[in-house]
Amino acid sequence: VAEPVDLEVVINGRTEAARAVELRAETDGRVIAIGPQRGAVVSAGEVLLTLDPRERRAMLSQAEATLRQREIEFEAASKLGEKGFQSDTRVAEARAALETAQAQLERMRIDLEHTEIKAPFDGVLERRPVEIGDFVDIGDPVAMVIEQDPFLVVGQVAEREVGLLEVGMPG
Repeated sequence: VAEPVDLEVVINGRTEAARAVELRAETDGRVIAIGPQRGAVVSAGEVLLTLDPRERRAMLSQAEATLRQREIEFEAASKLGEKGFQSDTRVAEARAALETAQAQLERMRIDLEHTEIKAPFDGVLERRPVEIGDFVDIGDPVAMVIEQDPFLVVGQVAEREVGLLEVGMPG
């Protein structure tokens, strides 16, 4: 006797986040503060941990002072060059020193910004393998943030059963 049969495809799988990011240190330093604990919901831009900024603040002040000095030197060299008392190479040298000081100041500002490691998007703090007092180097993993919505269901289907699956089928 023929009977209708509902075909079932059994898929063993797992869930995983559609987006997960392992955050790595972009500068080196000692961890002085930690934010949310593992499993906490975090917002984009929320500080997850902070590296000691003291040395970088001092270097930033030094770079600002050097820039002011190079600006004065360039201005003096330019005025003397216009009057013919300074060679063109000396003026070019002063300009290069000024541009180097500007670049160094910008580098110090960026390095100081990297002492705060922030969540790149809204999600959950999956792990944070560092604690207060730990020293991290450039490239060391410091946190993993996963996006909660959507989650993916990932599984393996035999090639002969793939044709039985359609988008929108109940699971």
